[in-house]
Amino acid sequence: MLKRLYDFYECTSIIAKRKYDTLIGLFGLTLALFGNFHYIFKLFVVIVILVLLQNRYVEAKKTLKTFEEKHLPIMILVGKSEEEYNSMVSDILFTMNEYGFDESSFHEDFEINRDSWLIRKENNLSYNDDDWEDLVVTFKNKIYRLSEKLKGRKVFHIFFNGPSVLAMGMGASIGTKHEIVLHHYQTGAGNTPYLPLIDFYSKGDSNLEGSLELKSKIEGPNQYIQIQEQKMGFPSAMVSICIGSRDPAGNIERISKLRQSPVSLIHLRNKLGNLPINANWVRATQEVANYLLKLSSDKNTENIELYMNMPAIIAFALGMAVGTQSPISLYNWFSDSKDYHCVLKLNQLCKYK
Repeated sequence: MLKRLYDFYECTSIIAKRKYDTLIGLFGLTLALFGNFHYIFKLFVVIVILVLLQNRYVEAKKTLKTFEEKHLPIMILVGKSEEEYNSMVSDILFTMNEYGFDESSFHEDFEINRDSWLIRKENNLSYNDDDWEDLVVTFKNKIYRLSEKLKGRKVFHIFFNGPSVLAMGMGASIGTKHEIVLHHYQTGAGNTPYLPLIDFYSKGDSNLEGSLELKSKIEGPNQYIQIQEQKMGFPSAMVSICIGSRDPAGNIERISKLRQSPVSLIHLRNKLGNLPINANWVRATQEVANYLLKLSSDKNTENIELYMNMPAIIAFALGMAVGTQSPISLYNWFSDSKDYHCVLKLNQLCKYK
């Protein structure tokens, strides 16, 4: 609320400062109408006043538009064909039309082109690829530049098609500082395949925490996530998270037996298997985030290895909740090697400002 009041103050200040001389001139011309001048001169003054008022109206309207609420898409696509790329862009533009985003208007009014909100890597990511971290940094920079360039309230709509591990890294890189809507891809759901299942915008001012809600301590027992702690008390912890069909638990138990030092072993599973679209996806994310934040804050925990199978938007929201201060390493499954490899370390992402 305070931010919006400040934006209103800044907007009115700009309108007054940009055409201060014009306002003074309008005042002087208005006074001239009451003077003892010939009617032809007064008619000329009236015409000048009308022209100046029209110009002021156009300028004021343009300035007000600068401070209007803006909804912007952020599209991330990894390892997909040109046909899939074109289809995704088309679906996103159709979805964003409901929020008032028009690509040509944003380009004309704010010089925001497609490169400003699109991130694409044509090839799949490999386990020894620096692009994992590079893509996270690129994403963070795009959010930062758009935030700096545009005035007024900004809502970022995330559309993600790629590894969930990358989504979590991107979410961690921006934390809970921005107003975010996360769109889940679900065919047959309606006119658009994208559903805003994690949406902090629609809650409006009734949700004073905003995206900080993801970090809030939940009340009562878990509704979605079942926690199984097999081994505990060691400096390193291996954590599997399954909110989907393929549970990584078996693989990490196999990997843990190959370690020279003992590790804590924890499995987090969704009680329902695949999460229905009518479930509370924010609550499900909170339950996982609460556990990870508690585990990472334990003075005996030095490192957490995370192995996941979950929808990308939950991974992104989970990253927002844990941030880049936790000692969490993200492992991705690679079908060619039939194994997990570490591709991102969240506490190393904080070095990128």
